Amino acid sequence: MKFKIHCLLIITLFFFSCNTNKNNSKQDEKKDTNSIKHEKSTEKSAENMPKKNKFLTETFKFKVYHNERFGYCVNYPSTELFPQGESENGDGQVFISNDMKFSMIVSGVSNSENLDITTAYEKDLNYHSSKPKIQLTLTKQVQNYYVISGYKGDNIFYAKTYLVKNKFYSIYFEYPQKNHTITDNLIKETLKTFPLCN
Repeated sequence: MKFKIHCLLIITLFFFSCNTNKNNSKQDEKKDTNSIKHEKSTEKSAENMPKKNKFLTETFKFKVYHNERFGYCVNYPSTELFPQGESENGDGQVFISNDMKFSMIVSGVSNSENLDITTAYEKDLNYHSSKPKIQLTLTKQVQNYYVISGYKGDNIFYAKTYLVKNKFYSIYFEYPQKNHTITDNLIKETLKTFPLCN
């Protein structure tokens, strides 16, 4: 009798062990299957993502803005920035994107104080430094122009001013940080044509 009970216990343990291994095996298979599904899903997502931003790969269209009062020009990206009309005194114009996030301002002014470029740069630098939420990242003065750039809250700003024939020509950009790789390309193209008219 004891022998039969002992045999039954061995058989029961054997079957229990087999079932446990099967369950573990099934769970492992499920994990592997879920992992494979996740990897395939990730691959599909990667395939569906554009490899290059459409905004960058398309050819930009530019138009010339000519300021008659101060005689300067700039080629602006007409598909992205839209003129808002010249200022009342005719010194320049504001250009804004449809979503109001990207803007450009161009202006001219007579050097009535007869400032040299270094003095004008230091004056403008002090002005930007005194503004709240401004973090300067680039400041330089070279020959007849200077650049002041940095962060303004969540935006990037870039300002460049030239002194030519006793007149100051300024161009200013402001745009979100998240779009800087896109917008930088537009700014580079625009700056190539400012301020002299060809």
